[in-house]
Amino acid sequence: VRGAAFDPTSGDRSPSAEALRAAREFIARRFPALALAPLLESRVCQYENTPDHHFLADRHPAAANAWIVGGGSGHGFKHGPAMGEHVARVVLGDAPIEPLFSFARFRQPVTARYAADPNAPRMV
Repeated sequence: VRGAAFDPTSGDRSPSAEALRAAREFIARRFPALALAPLLESRVCQYENTPDHHFLADRHPAAANAWIVGGGSGHGFKHGPAMGEHVARVVLGDAPIEPLFSFARFRQPVTARYAADPNAPRMV
């Protein structure tokens, strides 16, 4: 599920009343003893995911000597060493760019696999 566009520099990181209500309901259900505990701090966190939820590891479109590697929010940390090794092999010429991680996949037409998903990748 994707939310609204968010500017990480100037965006409001305060949770909405609805988000706080949902969190309180979850806490009351899972941890009844904490149901009435005071809330000491809250903030909104963003996930950086690609539209198809796969990693991105490809050359920067405007700078051939720069790479963009990301898109693994929520689970990327555990894959960091493997992604680093893969990108190092590609940069050194020992492996090709993995098509699943390339920008090129977003320039392809929507396939039947994504046809029913309004948030699926589209041609760019």
